[in-house]
Amino acid sequence: MAEGNFLQSISRKVAANKHLQEEISKKEDALEEVMEELPLRLLQQSKETKEPTDLADHVMDMIEDMNNIKDKIKSLEEAKHEVGLKFGKGPIANSLDQVLKKHHVERQAYHGKSFVGNHINKLCKPAPIQDLAGQAKAALQLMDSTTEDIPLQAWRQAAQIKAKYDDIFHSYADVHAAINQGGNLDDTEIVKAGEAIRRFLRLYRENFPQARVSLKMHMLEDHTTRQLQSFQAGLGKLNESGGEASHAEQNRDSRRAYPLQHQPIKRMSFLMKTHLVNHHPAVLEKFFILCTVSYVSFISWYSHNLNLT
Repeated sequence: MAEGNFLQSISRKVAANKHLQEEISKKEDALEEVMEELPLRLLQQSKETKEPTDLADHVMDMIEDMNNIKDKIKSLEEAKHEVGLKFGKGPIANSLDQVLKKHHVERQAYHGKSFVGNHINKLCKPAPIQDLAGQAKAALQLMDSTTEDIPLQAWRQAAQIKAKYDDIFHSYADVHAAINQGGNLDDTEIVKAGEAIRRFLRLYRENFPQARVSLKMHMLEDHTTRQLQSFQAGLGKLNESGGEASHAEQNRDSRRAYPLQHQPIKRMSFLMKTHLVNHHPAVLEKFFILCTVSYVSFISWYSHNLNLT
């Protein structure tokens, strides 16, 4: 096969894989949005209508939407296997995992193999960024020792990839350092955080014009600076310990709601009301007052009986 035809064939397969992966990502985002919207819709509909049949129909419609999206994702995944070049299975993609291991960074087995916690801090250092961005060039250098006449175009594209991702990764590192602090922030630091966010989103849109802005990116772009201004503190104070602790509480409440497993509307209503009672500030304030009064009463009673003896 001639060099030009070979490169064109590879390009077509890469483009096909890229299109399928983008469609899968869109469907997965849509599925996540529907799943997150379901409890809010349940609460809203329960306030707006008194007819349980209307609410049940609405829930069934949303569940049907989720199932349809899941079917489309499955179809797209099957279509990917029909393309000769598998997405994420080339030498450059495989070398990225080696770079992560070199810098002691692990991806989560869940949530799309994302990065969390201290692994983000490690990735945002200059050395990992340089290694990740330069993997295309490093792969070509490795191939150059075994393959003759690598096209000049490939070397140029590798250089462009390095420059693009080096800029994007460093931009994100600036965002991460600016917003994920555990201490208080002054106005100057908040302004710098806003500038870092705008620069990162600008680079993202320039380099990936076809990519959609996810819900998390929307929150980063339109709401994070306002959050920092309101509380004058970094997002590092909003760590995930509370969220992780809530999982055990949700599991406990789910076990209490087991008798309602065949009545999804009543079960969801019970779980949401239980959560509200357990966490609403007004309820917690009254509970604290009640505990204080009970404690004082007990101490008084104990002291009185101690004097009698």
